[in-house]
Amino acid sequence: MYETQHYGSGSSVEFSKDTGEVLSFHNVNSFRDYDLNSKAPEVKVSYEEALKKAVEYVEKYAPAYMHKYAYPSIQEEVGEYSNSYYIFFPRVENGIEFIGDRISVSISAEDGSLQGFNNSSGDYKELPSPEKAVDVEMAKAAFFENLELKLVYANEWSKGKKNDYKLVYEMNYSPMASYFDAVSGEWQAPSYVSKKEEVEKPVIKHAWAEDELNFMLEAKILTIKDKENFNPDSTVSKGDALEILMKSLTRFWEGEMHYFRGEEPKATFDNIGVDHPLFAVVDRAVQMGILDRTEKTFDLEAKLTREELAAWYVKALRLHEAAKHSQIYHVEFKDADKIDPKYKGHVALASAFGILTGANEKFSPAQEVTLAQMTVATFRMANTINTINYDNGRDYYYFW
Repeated sequence: MYETQHYGSGSSVEFSKDTGEVLSFHNVNSFRDYDLNSKAPEVKVSYEEALKKAVEYVEKYAPAYMHKYAYPSIQEEVGEYSNSYYIFFPRVENGIEFIGDRISVSISAEDGSLQGFNNSSGDYKELPSPEKAVDVEMAKAAFFENLELKLVYANEWSKGKKNDYKLVYEMNYSPMASYFDAVSGEWQAPSYVSKKEEVEKPVIKHAWAEDELNFMLEAKILTIKDKENFNPDSTVSKGDALEILMKSLTRFWEGEMHYFRGEEPKATFDNIGVDHPLFAVVDRAVQMGILDRTEKTFDLEAKLTREELAAWYVKALRLHEAAKHSQIYHVEFKDADKIDPKYKGHVALASAFGILTGANEKFSPAQEVTLAQMTVATFRMANTINTINYDNGRDYYYFW
């Protein structure tokens, strides 16, 4: 195996346990020299010579299947990002080409050696007869009926033309993720596309946080557990607030692993085990320094105060070290003396960024945060992050 700074790669081969025939082969050297830019690929083998070599390899490694496959219908040239010919032999039954069933062979354009081989042959017992297909004119009419054109900017994405964009019309078939059944003469959805029932989405009404609340609901950042008793002006628990904050600032995937590099997941807090629904959220918050890992427990049901939320935001901005020097900050709120000294710097920075503002010249540090306040402030927080250049432009989302 060849290992670089971020990954490793090697050659591979796969055999059929029933017949012993080669199913797939990959030569790592086909990409290694080119990827490391040690030399530019030199074309010494023509397409015709490569095709002849590919046929010989099919005869050698797939003799029991080769009678089912036809010569390539498209001639592939060596691309500027490759040093091989990729030759595909499509399967043909009843004079009709299969989609997704083919034997592919890659041949080096430098010396004609085998660089890759893949036999995806399947066993199909029942195939509909071509005689059952509807008239081709009917199919054409169905396609044109569902064809839409979309105006886009596009380029050739080749060397020297990466920034050469042209205005083009792009085909956009409707409905998407569908195919035209040539036997029934109707559009069908693939089996992997779930049929979604029309469900009336709840719409949140609010005097000044309606847009933010509905956006977070649509983005699945906010979850309404009790529709009948839902009240945006009710105080939010630390668990719910933390979930909103983390899902707004970082990305989570359903079923994602909560640990990497072979490390077993470890709970930071005694009361939040690895099986807890919010384990991933809490764990990410600990990694980002938003929560104090030296604490034994974290009370998810406790209410969140405005000064505590200010500290979360500033820690997420990676300004906690600056905020700890509270003596250098001047807080102009009339109730500044009510702010806990350990949060003074956080409140000063959160208000300076416009994330958490006061009312009537007061900050109200001990006031419990409502759901509406949380969503609006988190929107401001996200916008603030977009104005800060982290790690020379590195994406904030992927930093964690």
